[in-house]
Amino acid sequence: MLFYDCKRASIYSLNNTFLCDAAVSDIKKDSVTLTMKGISADILSSEVYVVFYDSTKGLVKNFCELSMYKEDMVSPGVFQSRVHCDIGREISVEQRRNDVKVPVNIPVNLSHSGGNTAAVLRNLSAGGTFLVCDHVFQPGNEVEFTFSLQRDAAPVTVSARVLRVQEGDALASVLGNTADITDGMMGYGCQFMELPSRTEALIRNHVFRLDLDRRRKAPPEY
Repeated sequence: MLFYDCKRASIYSLNNTFLCDAAVSDIKKDSVTLTMKGISADILSSEVYVVFYDSTKGLVKNFCELSMYKEDMVSPGVFQSRVHCDIGREISVEQRRNDVKVPVNIPVNLSHSGGNTAAVLRNLSAGGTFLVCDHVFQPGNEVEFTFSLQRDAAPVTVSARVLRVQEGDALASVLGNTADITDGMMGYGCQFMELPSRTEALIRNHVFRLDLDRRRKAPPEY
């Protein structure tokens, strides 16, 4: 198993209990080094499942064997653990595509041909977003907005084209909560347009992190 662009992984017990996240380094064909900040290697067994994120291959779950534990003090009271990870049989692979969506709740200000409109992004993927607002758009209309992917991160500006319009019961089914819907509220599925490669990478990585956090709270069964 040779990863192409893998920097992060999540470690689970053999009964699929989440143990910790880890940074991935020293990648070889059949092994990697895993580094855990603030986590003692004592919580880890020698046999675990590791879910690797590779930007090309997707989420790859493998049976792994851990050995050669090392613990380093990086500053007073702060330590990190390193462990050699032999990658065993592949359990599953889940491709990461543009249509992998994660729920978000990000207020934005839309700039469009009719002026400016307050809106809220309700889901996000590397390829687009679903947003709600009280302005009436038509399929093909274009909007631009700026938002931050995480606290203290530089904001990104994107342009998007409206692909579909949803309202009423259809909008309620998307949001999953009718209490979120007020009179005149409309929902729009939008596709990002001509994203710079760096911006696309930032959004893709953010979506992955949110998706991993969600999976970590409820470990998947394969």
